[in-house]
Amino acid sequence: LRGLAIGLLPVVFISFVDDIRPVPARVKVLFHLAGAVAAVGLGIGLPEQIHLLGHRITIGWLAAPVSVLWLVGVT
Repeated sequence: LRGLAIGLLPVVFISFVDDIRPVPARVKVLFHLAGAVAAVGLGIGLPEQIHLLGHRITIGWLAAPVSVLWLVGVT
């Protein structure tokens, strides 16, 4: 839960600021990236082996960057 909470801090902060005054999309994406990197760095993300359509796929070192992209894409 710590990784999730710390990863949410930049996202919640920039969302709060954006409610008060407009924030450019680039800035929002940077804050979302910071939150995703923090969350993944603290253990939130895909494992090195994933199961897709009944097959086991080893993604190895790509687990971290794919996790960051997925988290930013979802938000």
